Amino acid sequence: MSTARLSVSILDDEPIALLQLQTLLGLEPGIKILSASTTGSDFLNSLKIHTPDAVFLDIQMPETTGFEIASQIPASIPIIFVTASETHAIRAFEVNALDYLVKPVTSLRLKKSLARLLNKPPGNEPTLAASNDLLYLPLQQGRVFIQAKELVSIESKGNYSQLHLQDGRSFLVKRSLRIWSRHLDPLAFIRIHRGCILHLCHIDRVEIHGPHCTIHVRNQQTTHQTSRRQGRVLKSLLKASDKTP
Repeated sequence: MSTARLSVSILDDEPIALLQLQTLLGLEPGIKILSASTTGSDFLNSLKIHTPDAVFLDIQMPETTGFEIASQIPASIPIIFVTASETHAIRAFEVNALDYLVKPVTSLRLKKSLARLLNKPPGNEPTLAASNDLLYLPLQQGRVFIQAKELVSIESKGNYSQLHLQDGRSFLVKRSLRIWSRHLDPLAFIRIHRGCILHLCHIDRVEIHGPHCTIHVRNQQTTHQTSRRQGRVLKSLLKASDKTP
């Protein structure tokens, strides 16, 4: 019977970086390396043979990116991203409270990541997401990274939420509107009422009539209703962002 407490698979297109991470993991008691790959296709094929407890995923690769590979990994498998200190990638991890390692990986930082995997403590509070950030969506069938600027609206579905994107895609995510409100920049993503958040940059115009307000979204037939007071707030925010309501 194996004494391994944690089995892992690794993807890194740089053979030296891959070897360094394998060496550091090999020094940790109870860690079993199931596979070490230099291409995305080899890595995904290895997942068909072995199911690791966690994966280490390089971000920048010639044929693909770690974000694209992540969308094909079962949502039940935790990911530790490995990056060569790209500001944009690190910002994405901090916005989504995801674990990551910066190359060259150190033994101390690796130990902290492994400890989090083994202990499974509550996740860190994410940084507020702005329109130009990447958003991580954990889905039942996997996971997806989207550009926040693609997000048009979020509708409450109890403890879930329905996300509607600019290109017509829609995702059901196990995350309440209350959590989204804490996660998104409140000057870009406006909670128009208890059941809906709208992305300001996709609002075409705001019409106030009596005690109510109708919000028109660009390239969509559906309108949204809110209060007169909230409508005035939206008009002010649109003007402040150089948009014409």
